[in-house]
Amino acid sequence: MLFRSGCVAPVGAWARIEDGLLRIEGVVLDRDGRKRLLAERKGAFTLESATALGAEVAQELLAHGAAELIATIRESTT
Repeated sequence: MLFRSGCVAPVGAWARIEDGLLRIEGVVLDRDGRKRLLAERKGAFTLESATALGAEVAQELLAHGAAELIATIRESTT
């Protein structure tokens, strides 16, 4: 299961086609933008691969501490 960031966390994603491949980038930032977690995947441009690539980007961000970073942001806004 993927972590949901909500509306207070600085989380972003960008997807585009480059050289016939789908490229997806994801980022999670801390509140002031000093800490940045980045992940990227490239693959075939199909609906199935787009879903899988997006999930892989999210899993990599989570593996590098995105959930903890988002939790800290949530705690500071309540």
